[in-house]
Amino acid sequence: MKHVRSILSVLLSALCAIGACATPLNEYSHCAELTFTGYGGAETLHAFPALVSITNFPGFSYAQVQDPDGADLRFTDATGNVELNYEIDTWNTNGVSLVWVQVPQLAGTGTKILAYWGNAAATAPAYASDGSTWSNGYVAVYHLGETSGALADSGALTNALTPFGDTQQGTEGMAGLAPRFPDGSNDWLQAPDHDALDGMAQLTLEAWIYDEKNDTNPRAILSKRIDSGTGKAYYLYKGANRSTHFFVGNNGGEFSGTATGANQWYHLAATYDKYLTADRMKIFLDGAFKKSGNTATGNVPATTANLHLGILNAGYGNSWQGKLDEVRISNVARSADWLQATWKTVADNTGFATYGQAGSAILDTDEATEVAVSTAQLNGTLRWSSSTATVTVFWGEADKGTNAGEWAQSFAFDPYSDGAPATFSHPVEDLTPGSWHVRHRCVTAEGTAWSPASTVFITGAVSVEASTPAVPEAGSGNGVFKVTRSAGTNVDSTVAYAVAGTAAPDEDYAALTGSVTIPAGASSAEIEVAPISDFDYEEGNETVALTLLPGAYALGSTTQAVVTIQDFVPPASGTTNVWIGSGNASVDANWSLGHAPTAGEHILLSGFSTANLTWDAAATPTVQSWTQDADFSGAVTFQTVYGDIGFTNFTVTGDCVLENGTWNHTANSATQIWSLRVTVGGDLDMIGSAKVDVSQCGYAGKKGPGYSGGFCNGSSFGGTGGDYGNDGGSAMPYGSSVSEPTELGSGGYENGGGAIHLTVGGSLRMEAETAISSRGGGRASGGSIFVKASSLEGSGTISANGGDGSGGGYGGGGGGRVAVILTGATSFDAFTGTIAAYGQQSYS
Repeated sequence: MKHVRSILSVLLSALCAIGACATPLNEYSHCAELTFTGYGGAETLHAFPALVSITNFPGFSYAQVQDPDGADLRFTDATGNVELNYEIDTWNTNGVSLVWVQVPQLAGTGTKILAYWGNAAATAPAYASDGSTWSNGYVAVYHLGETSGALADSGALTNALTPFGDTQQGTEGMAGLAPRFPDGSNDWLQAPDHDALDGMAQLTLEAWIYDEKNDTNPRAILSKRIDSGTGKAYYLYKGANRSTHFFVGNNGGEFSGTATGANQWYHLAATYDKYLTADRMKIFLDGAFKKSGNTATGNVPATTANLHLGILNAGYGNSWQGKLDEVRISNVARSADWLQATWKTVADNTGFATYGQAGSAILDTDEATEVAVSTAQLNGTLRWSSSTATVTVFWGEADKGTNAGEWAQSFAFDPYSDGAPATFSHPVEDLTPGSWHVRHRCVTAEGTAWSPASTVFITGAVSVEASTPAVPEAGSGNGVFKVTRSAGTNVDSTVAYAVAGTAAPDEDYAALTGSVTIPAGASSAEIEVAPISDFDYEEGNETVALTLLPGAYALGSTTQAVVTIQDFVPPASGTTNVWIGSGNASVDANWSLGHAPTAGEHILLSGFSTANLTWDAAATPTVQSWTQDADFSGAVTFQTVYGDIGFTNFTVTGDCVLENGTWNHTANSATQIWSLRVTVGGDLDMIGSAKVDVSQCGYAGKKGPGYSGGFCNGSSFGGTGGDYGNDGGSAMPYGSSVSEPTELGSGGYENGGGAIHLTVGGSLRMEAETAISSRGGGRASGGSIFVKASSLEGSGTISANGGDGSGGGYGGGGGGRVAVILTGATSFDAFTGTIAAYGQQSYS
């Protein structure tokens, strides 16, 4: 059997980002991969310091490390080519060791780095102790883990802290050890003033805090001020309401909602950015934004004050009672994503990063290629090895993990020592149809390493057909592609595809994802094509062509299929008459059947025309049913009138559905002419955002029996309008019918509400956003609403409210009248919405 090995060698000394690599990384005996699976921010974080706990790598032991202080520790990016800055925080060969590693770019959940150790010739690199790990805007970095004496600054300033009072060092902290301030009086840490510690345009203060006192006295976390009156650069403390107080210079204060509890660790951060027009000061707690302020302006004041941790200034007295850890000062305003990651890398280290197996090699099993019905190419990549490597590929119809003797077949490549990365490919033949699992192993003088996981490929044939080859653009149902495999049903199979055709994704149909998974135990999976109605009935039919792409499966003879989206054309015959025009219903050209509606027809208002429709007196007063769907956004004006003349009622003998758009009537002037009078023989469903709205369609401004004649008074109808006392009394309510109101609302500054008379033989159902309304305009009264139905259901709104008296010194309009009569129900229990007819307030 033939096999092929292709090798990609890399000159590490030419590609190392931090000078030349001191020694080739294949001289290290052990390596492990770290993946930042827990970073969920949208922002790419650059030069981010992540906490790595070496003992979290499975298979790690201190016996593998050649230097007693960990000087032979190294980190690189995922390629192994770029050496990364790091600083050892804690090295404890009898316990946990902590290292801060500067990750070049942290993005998404797939960022990887590599850790190496086990090289007797290695010495500690200069960057591990010169502040390089903290180069991205950090001015001071205090790990605070010292058990006695000065507490080092890991930043470039090396501006160490001196303990004062009864400060206890070396107690248990959040990340390693931490100092404790035992009694809340005159215990603190202090570093000398430095120009770099203030004067900046942006600022971030950070600390892990553990409060044992939790009282309301001012107890400082971090402060750079001489005293309460002078020399104040910035300070951060807990005080009133146990909340955080943050000041830049003399400006700041309490940030409510930031209180912390007792005897618990919290990560607290405060940021300031003078360049922002709003929210220049912000507080974050445990990685989450809590509160903002805007009082500070300009640069941070430059002062001669020393830096204090645990007290506001040396002569203050009250000090922190509890512990502080990982205190940092930056001359940049850290983002929310940065601070969330800073909190999580400490608080949930194994949730933030996934630790890979420590071993003598790093290798991957890649996806099989050139897969056919009985053959395939098996691929693996050796990314690093400690010495000469012997790579073996294993395959079989079952995944046997790392049990080499249980795999059905294997092939060992020749020993390899030419550097990494290198690819190893092996062709296999005579495979039976089904699922095949693959995994690689590497053996070196230092040990054995396996790829983290196996891969799987499918022999037999994968094909596609259009099981629903045609689908209407509008209506129910989707087009369907069916992807079928002939074997391999015990594993998931993800099949990739490309989409072409004359139809445009997200315009003519919902865009497809580009892959489909046939689940374990199934022989096929479906891809649905969901049409999007565009009501362009001159575009013709459009196609969606799907082509299967090569992958870890064998392609059959049928790799392409087509679904046709049939253009939605308004019917030219039958009993459904579709609105396609603009203007009056009596105009034949406005309808899809070529004539104005007749009594036996179904009316459809859809996206073919969203223009306003007027149901005029020349049109039929009766139709069979009515559908006004979500794509219709216009208004339907019914020219029904008062009295026994003209067009007095519009009737839908069957059901009526309103999903969008508005019903109204023509606006009136000085006399009652127009109202909205509709009878529905079946059910009336108001869903979506549909409205029956005759607001300001009543008497014109300053007209109607409820207008008092006073410019400052509100008009009356169901109730008295507001009288502001400037121009005489308001008119009294008018109209004798309370149980079946029909009158228009009177005008004030604007028109009054119109009149709705709605009779429903079945149920009236109203969704939350729907409304039946007859509101008055400014200083005008509400109109009248009469609803008679078998039942009323839902949570919509029925209202005939008066208009307000806004404008200065004016009375509000009186409420209208609403009557709801239910002929088939004894209560309103099925209706949870609002029914109202109230007058509005006056304005002074």
